[in-house]
Amino acid sequence: ENSQFIIKYNLLTSNIDNHITLSGYSPRSITYMWGGYSGVDLAVDEHGLWVLWGNTGNGSRLSASKIEGDVIVSDYNLATESMNSMGNAFIACGVIYCIDSYHSNPTTINFAYDTKTGNQWNPSIQFTNQYGYNSMVDYNPKEKLLYAWDRHNQLTYSLTWN
Repeated sequence: ENSQFIIKYNLLTSNIDNHITLSGYSPRSITYMWGGYSGVDLAVDEHGLWVLWGNTGNGSRLSASKIEGDVIVSDYNLATESMNSMGNAFIACGVIYCIDSYHSNPTTINFAYDTKTGNQWNPSIQFTNQYGYNSMVDYNPKEKLLYAWDRHNQLTYSLTWN
């Protein structure tokens, strides 16, 4: 807790096997708009394990790193709005998406960044915060669904890719 480290903990030996440092991460100073302990998001998509966080060295904007084994293999400093002004973010199929608000209904997915091509755009996709307090959104690559936690309700969103 309150650390810039992501720890790899071995459940069999009860030891810390390794750690990765998130450069530019200041614990609890940059979180998603709703607050809480939302400064770091771990995410998985078809391309592997990712970490999303607010980076003080990037104007409190979202940064993303791809983790393979015990090392960060790719870093991305994104030109998003400040993480404190963002509802949430998730990654699917190598594309990072940002949701404008955690409480507005409807809101929009207003930023996308393709980690393979470096292209960024505003997809302007409507997103529903059904219960008005969406504190978690994550993609499940096996089921091809978004999972969300919205005011004590677990929701799923079907996705359609063009």
